[in-house]
Amino acid sequence: MDLNIESFRGKRVHMIGIGGSSMSGLAGLLKQRGYLVSGSDNYDSYHVRAVRENGINVVIGHKPENVHGADLVIFSAAISPENPERREAERLGIPQMERSTLLGQLMRGYTQAVGVSGTHGKTTTTAMLSKILVDCGLDPAVHIGGDYDYIGGSTRLGAKNVFVAEACEFHSSFLEMHPTVAIVLNIQEDHLDYYKDLADIANAFRKFAGKVPPEGVFIGNGEDENVLAIMKDAACRGETFGFAENCDWRPHGLTLDGEGRPSFTLTFHGEPVCEMTLRVAGQFNIMNAMAAMAAAHALGTDMQKAAAAL
Repeated sequence: MDLNIESFRGKRVHMIGIGGSSMSGLAGLLKQRGYLVSGSDNYDSYHVRAVRENGINVVIGHKPENVHGADLVIFSAAISPENPERREAERLGIPQMERSTLLGQLMRGYTQAVGVSGTHGKTTTTAMLSKILVDCGLDPAVHIGGDYDYIGGSTRLGAKNVFVAEACEFHSSFLEMHPTVAIVLNIQEDHLDYYKDLADIANAFRKFAGKVPPEGVFIGNGEDENVLAIMKDAACRGETFGFAENCDWRPHGLTLDGEGRPSFTLTFHGEPVCEMTLRVAGQFNIMNAMAAMAAAHALGTDMQKAAAAL
């Protein structure tokens, strides 16, 4: 049976593992959209307390009776089918939906949807792009796999124009998304409990890039051979970022202050776009910032304001 989250608006949605950084944010998003949300988790935590403060009932401990009365059960990839709540939902005929499917469905209906993927740097880059878009008045909906005080946690409701989401490759969950702009920061060996090898990981990213429509944009690390290889297969426009001369987005005139924080001119196809000064150190954060700026540019953002936001 194909489930649609919209069919359960106003009904009770129970979330197993609600204390996870992604699940807790999605719980708040569902509550804001008119769903009756409950949840359970093995442990009390900061996220569980935050969910409770949002008026959502959370039970500590996974017990069969927790799903009684629920119309839909949401679970993350880490929750086994043998979990007592999932088994009880199965026995009672309560439909179940995996977390990444829920996130992908929530992204539908937005004019632009940005998926920020990569083995490393997703949360930082998603936060950077969110800051840019909020400060520039685009009023984005946001889902981050971590806490970002600037948006009030891990999610932001926003308008119906732009959705920015961290796109995690774990269990290929990002293949549930529908991006019009895809960022791939890097492709390296990770989650080898799920993937066979690096080639298997790269193939999942290739499928993710393939979900971008022809009128969309693929933004990739121009210094990562694995990223460049899948960019060749993408049906949409591709843009690269990096320090190498063949990259579309590059830093020029880079200087560092006493704490290693960079200042540089951001260039696109060799032409200066804006002056940037970051409050975070490290070459990897220059890469993250360029990826965020490239996505902001693809969304039509004022680049001077975008630079000021970072």
